[in-house]
Amino acid sequence: MKLFLTSLCLFVSFSTFAQKVYKTTFLKFNNQIVDSLNQADFTRTVYYPENDNKLAKVIETFKNGKIKKEGFIDFEIPELLHFEGLVNFYYLNGTKNIEANFKYGAYNGIVKIYYPSGNLNWEGKYYRKSGDLKLQLLKVYNQNGENILDDKGNGYYLSTENFRLKTKGNYKNGFKDGFWETKDLMTKEKFEEVYKNEEFVSGTSTDINGNKRIYGELETFPYYEGYSGAKSKEGGMQQVSIKSDDLDGLVIYSLDIDRFGYTKNYKLINSLSKYSDQKALAFIKNKKWHPASFRGINYDTFGYFFIISYHLD
Repeated sequence: MKLFLTSLCLFVSFSTFAQKVYKTTFLKFNNQIVDSLNQADFTRTVYYPENDNKLAKVIETFKNGKIKKEGFIDFEIPELLHFEGLVNFYYLNGTKNIEANFKYGAYNGIVKIYYPSGNLNWEGKYYRKSGDLKLQLLKVYNQNGENILDDKGNGYYLSTENFRLKTKGNYKNGFKDGFWETKDLMTKEKFEEVYKNEEFVSGTSTDINGNKRIYGELETFPYYEGYSGAKSKEGGMQQVSIKSDDLDGLVIYSLDIDRFGYTKNYKLINSLSKYSDQKALAFIKNKKWHPASFRGINYDTFGYFFIISYHLD
C-alpha cells in the first residue's frame, strides 16, 4: 500500500510539472530582460495551454526558488501577459503578497493585499468609471488585525507597522481624502499630498536638506505627445486605432523608454505585413515620448508594449 501511494504521489507530481514550456525569460525587478539566471532577479516561465484550453499557465520564480507570481494568461499573444482570472503574488519569503482577479489583462473586481507576516493589510474592489480603472478600498487593517474603516469606507489611517514608510490620512467612501503625509524612514524624505473627489490633486516632496519638489500627478506611464489617453494610469502598454485603406489587424512592438523619453530596443511581437510593420515602427520613432514618473521623478520603462490596430476605413 505504501509503495502504491508513493508511486501515485510521484505520478501526480510528474503530471503537475510535465507541461510543455513555451518560453522562459530572465528579468530584473524593473522588468528589464537579461541573458542569464545569474544576472536575473527572477525567472518567468510560460507554458503551452493544455487540452485545447486558450489559457496558459505563467509562473515567476525568485532566485531563491520561491514563487513570485502565478496565474493564467490568454495565449493568443502570450508576450502581452493578458492575465485572466485569479493571480497570486508572493513576497520573497514565500508568504502571499497580493491576491487579485484579472480580466483582459487588467485588474478586475476584488483584490487583497497582505502584510509579509501573512495578515491581511487591505481589501478593495477595482472597477471602471468613465473608462478609467478605479480602486475602492473596502477594508483596511492595521497590524493588530483591526479594520479602521466603517461600513461606508470612512476612517483615519495611521501606519503602526515597523516598515520603511510611515503614512497617515483620512479615507472617505473607500478613497483617500484631504491631506495625507508619508515619511520615508530610510531617505528621510517627506511627502505631503492632497486628495479630493476620489482623485489625487497635488503633492509636495521635501528631502533631508529641505529641498522641495512639487508634482501634479502621483504616477504616470509612458505616452507620446498628442495621445488622447495621455498619462494613462494602467501602464504596461498603449494602444491606438488607425484608419487605413489597405490594412486590417494588429502590429505590436515591445520597446524601452528611458527617463528622458528616448526609445530603443524595438522588438516586433506581432506582425501584419512588412509594410505595416515598418510603418508602425516609423510611427513610434517619430513621436515625442514622455517617460513614466512617480511623485515627480521620471524612471526608465522596460518592455513597454505599443499596439497599433489598423482597420479598414
